Amino acid sequence: GPGQPAQPEPGGDGLPGRGAQRGAVDTLAVLGRVGDWLGKAVEVAKTLDRQLSALRAKSYRIGLFRPLASGQMKLQSLFTVSEPRPFTGNPALAAQLWRSNVQGYAIGVQPQPQPVASQDMTVQQREGLLHVTHLSQRQLGQLKDRGLEPACVTQDGINHYQAWVRLSEHPLKPEVAERLATGITERVGGTVTDYGLLAGFDNPGRQHGVALVASSGETASRGAELVRQAQQGLKLEQAERSREARLQTALGVPDRRTRDPMQEYRRQLHRLADRFGARLDTWKTDRLICKDMARQGYSEPQLRAVLEKASPEQPLQQARGHDHYARKTAEAAVHDPEVRRHRQKERQQERQGQKEQKEQAQTLAAQKQALHQEQQQERVRSLGKDFEIDIGL
Repeated sequence: GPGQPAQPEPGGDGLPGRGAQRGAVDTLAVLGRVGDWLGKAVEVAKTLDRQLSALRAKSYRIGLFRPLASGQMKLQSLFTVSEPRPFTGNPALAAQLWRSNVQGYAIGVQPQPQPVASQDMTVQQREGLLHVTHLSQRQLGQLKDRGLEPACVTQDGINHYQAWVRLSEHPLKPEVAERLATGITERVGGTVTDYGLLAGFDNPGRQHGVALVASSGETASRGAELVRQAQQGLKLEQAERSREARLQTALGVPDRRTRDPMQEYRRQLHRLADRFGARLDTWKTDRLICKDMARQGYSEPQLRAVLEKASPEQPLQQARGHDHYARKTAEAAVHDPEVRRHRQKERQQERQGQKEQKEQAQTLAAQKQALHQEQQQERVRSLGKDFEIDIGL
């Protein structure tokens, strides 16, 4: 009845019956699987922490991906873990991921992007790592030969590898990371992705386990050099866009002389662009225009301001690290020997003209004075004659 202990099935020997025996066996089997599961979780946790230690980020995004029939992966859920040793310190987390993996999810990892304030916006900069997948053993060797030694390598199939390459100890702007990724895939091959697979689990898409092959954590020997090259390439691309925009502005200026230095520079640039077309050398153009404007009497500060705001060459020179291009070009134009001789001659002519004007003014004044004196004398003579008539002389 209710509340009474269950009686064992009669077995003839006083021991529990077959049903109880089967229940005990099932319980032991479950406990055995749980033990295996926990043991597996501990081993996986150690592997995961070795992999994350090699990546050397402060925190990571862990994503669960569902393989699609198209071969793509769809992100189903996402959470964040932080160093140090996020898995060995919490094996239950590794066990949770293992259960998800058994259910058909791929387990991916991405170093947490770092928010960085830039002017009036916040940019999510990537950790200085790139993940390259679909690599062969030969392509791994090519990475090393090109100074792109991986910090971490995993394998999820025969001759199928993934490599994390650390290029910088500092976060990378998205456009820099994209340019670096393009350079790697063009020269070595593979595909650069945001997420890489965590070792210790299976890759459901390939039905193969993911093994941790290497975890040196090293920075690529040519990483800093390649980052500088990528940054310089982006600066030059931006400078080319600025150069084209300044040329287009000049082409809209009418061919009419003014005393406004900006308009005069653009007017001359317009004429030279029409004349030379695609062969236009804006470096030589600036020197020609500035010399002509210096001959016209424009000052060095005026020329410098014009170059900084309107010269198509200025952005290119600045991108190459020549920050004093405008000042040096303006100085060279004003102090050019030919310009100095021309300006000296003009000043001499101006002084001569002023001297002649002064002499003409003096001569005219003297003539006026002589005429005035003559008029006075004539008036005196006229008064004398009238007096003589009045007194009857």
